[in-house]
Amino acid sequence: MKRIVVCCDGTWNRLDSEEHTNVGRLAAAILGTATGADGTRVTQIVHHLDGVGSGRGTGRASQTVDRLFGGAFGWGLDALITEAYRFLALNYEPGDEIYVFGFSRGAYCARSLCGLIGRAGIVERRHADRIDDATRLYRDPAKGSASEAARVFRARYASHVTTIDGEAAWREREGLGDHPDPVRLRLAYLGVWDTVGSLGVPRGLFGMMPGGGRAVRRHSFHDTKLSPLVAAARHAVAIDERRWDFEPTLWQLDDILGKPGLDPGDYPQQWFPGVHGAVGGGGPDAGLSSAALLWVLEGAEARGLRVDGGMRKAWVREAAFDGPLDAGRTGRSLADRVFRLRSRDRTAVPGFDNVSETARRRWKGVAAYRPNPLAALRDRLDGWDAGVPEGEATPPRPGEPPLAAE
Repeated sequence: MKRIVVCCDGTWNRLDSEEHTNVGRLAAAILGTATGADGTRVTQIVHHLDGVGSGRGTGRASQTVDRLFGGAFGWGLDALITEAYRFLALNYEPGDEIYVFGFSRGAYCARSLCGLIGRAGIVERRHADRIDDATRLYRDPAKGSASEAARVFRARYASHVTTIDGEAAWREREGLGDHPDPVRLRLAYLGVWDTVGSLGVPRGLFGMMPGGGRAVRRHSFHDTKLSPLVAAARHAVAIDERRWDFEPTLWQLDDILGKPGLDPGDYPQQWFPGVHGAVGGGGPDAGLSSAALLWVLEGAEARGLRVDGGMRKAWVREAAFDGPLDAGRTGRSLADRVFRLRSRDRTAVPGFDNVSETARRRWKGVAAYRPNPLAALRDRLDGWDAGVPEGEATPPRPGEPPLAAE
């Protein structure tokens, strides 16, 4: 058994950038080997994908096109999803644990990858020529995971795994599949930061382009329901982002509720202070993004993933509830200025349990911090007790254990 970690970065973000997003920082911190639950050594392999608009391509012209159109309009999303899926197809063995992370449109890719796996399974290496067929199957809303077309596809090209109840028995009855004892596929963990746009791509400006409406429909989430293949997940959402085109895409737990062995509490979505980039990372000030990074990481660690201890301690030291809401960015790109022509507050945070501890501490510790998405929860936030242990002058930073009282 090994652990496979897929990291999908945000728009314009590269692993070789000076300022990494949370996705890039996490990818760089994954240990090559770790200790499993039974005490044995476990290999952990990482595949990082630079975000759309980061200059992907083999020539100067294609790189320029990607920076312009990939960054502004999300072109190249399909290629990223396919690349991530291809990596899994070439490396997965039954019993491996899969972890998927993403930020911004990379979060869209991460969640779409989970949906693709639920629909097509993970094709075996010998059927790598069917990867494009798998992505086409996923893009057809009429062919859900339980449809005959999807079940036949998995039986033919991903017969070492199953994704739905009763699938192995169905194959036996139909005389399909090469593996007599397929493994029930589970994804160990999904961790994302601020999935943007109800369609995964900014819809306003994109929809105005020739053919843009068709492209928006193509990149739509078929639905926002989280797949029951995902054993646990966390979604960190930005409170203070105001770009209309960057409305967050929350997941629904319709397919999780009532499933034996699945607890809705294992799939939290919490709101963090800061704009989109301050929560997902990539700016010069990492105070807020480190807090969101640690929260998502803690969920993965509970599922077995291990990172470099020194880097983790550095994130704990960096994490701060009172960091700049814009992560210290001073300049604005042309695309960013265009997106900001239409702005509005994000919708209200649905409940007090969805407010991260970082946001609660900022509300209590920064008198000027009273964002509209938290307005309906004012009384609960005003009455919240940070629970500062006796002997401490200030609350601990997010992810940092309380100091012992002297």
